[in-house]
Amino acid sequence: TTPHILSGGALFPRIITYSCGYFFRGHTGVDRLIGLTWSRRTLPGGWERSPPFRLRAPSLDSFTMAPPGTDPRVTSSIDWCEKNFEVFHMIAEFWNTVSNIGFVLAGLGGIYAARRFHFEFRYQFMFFLVIVIGCGSAAFHGTLQHLQQQSDETPMVWAMAWWTYLLLFPTYENRPWFKRFMVPSLVVYSIAFAVTHFYHRFTVGFQVHFAGLVAVDLVLLYHMHYKRCEEAQARWLAKMYVASIAVGTFFWLTDLHLCDYMDELPLGNPQGHAWWHVVMSFNTYLGPAFLMYMRAKQQRRRPVVRYAARFFPYIAQDPPQQQQQQQQQQQQQQQQQQQQDEQPVAAVKLLKNCHDSDDLSDDSGLGSGADVALAAAGGGGGGFHSSGNGVSVAGGAVEQRRRAI
Repeated sequence: TTPHILSGGALFPRIITYSCGYFFRGHTGVDRLIGLTWSRRTLPGGWERSPPFRLRAPSLDSFTMAPPGTDPRVTSSIDWCEKNFEVFHMIAEFWNTVSNIGFVLAGLGGIYAARRFHFEFRYQFMFFLVIVIGCGSAAFHGTLQHLQQQSDETPMVWAMAWWTYLLLFPTYENRPWFKRFMVPSLVVYSIAFAVTHFYHRFTVGFQVHFAGLVAVDLVLLYHMHYKRCEEAQARWLAKMYVASIAVGTFFWLTDLHLCDYMDELPLGNPQGHAWWHVVMSFNTYLGPAFLMYMRAKQQRRRPVVRYAARFFPYIAQDPPQQQQQQQQQQQQQQQQQQQQDEQPVAAVKLLKNCHDSDDLSDDSGLGSGADVALAAAGGGGGGFHSSGNGVSVAGGAVEQRRRAI
């Protein structure tokens, strides 16, 4: 460290600036993004900031990713079938950009339903990631820049990681290893992917990686949740979730590999990637909705699939207070039933003790003991006599009453 680094009031921003500059040195895009230029002089590793420090927007030559013969304004590693800057001069891919509104609407609707019916925060966070995907995708397709491309693809992997956590949670929520290591492992994995993907820019590798995550989560969804679901409406949500993946993948592949044929269609390019956004926005809502239904069923909160405007499904369940009241009522009913079952057993035992007692030879003892026994059994003492020949009659009545009970 040199004295001029530690001088001045903004010590912490200076340290952060130099640390980032040291690790990102030589990366032209990051240098232009934070507004710094570098010269090999005094800092550790031979790097030093050349004043003055100021923030400015990155220029078009910050990244050199545009393949030869393509639009020089495009710095992303992939360019979709829609023609660039055709509909609106400030938006690179107009339809691919505006179609992301579906992700935002699906995420907002999911958060509203989860909060209204008191679902856990993990489901609300899943819908928040859906909104992040929509905003990042709109930024990417609106600019076709490398940095905005990361804001599209990286949240997709983060959302799949959290989706895996939701799939595993109901089964392993009580396991110590799951509580301690699952979330930290997902955080480390997400950060590692973001950094690696930013530097290596593996387009095909990202696509294969994402497809592998989807395949693994489909297996988990089927074995851990769908096989345990018996309600037709809930199973329909899961089926539509899988069907939307198939339909969306079809649109995605045709837009990517059949672009020349799409442009020659009589009605023009159908904009397959935009339809991929529309279908997958519905997909990102159906999957968490199905898991919310299974979670409410696991907690015995009587979930029901309802529809807003006869189209938009959502999961309704009993609130926690009502659930507690129902549990208390069930416990009271069980206690009352147990008491009713125990009364005849106690009466039979008491009658048997009175009948087999040595005090049956005593008239007065027999009468009083039998009367108490019959009273406990729900009968009267009118059939007993405490004197004379009533002993044999009382003994026979006790035996008949005991056998009847």
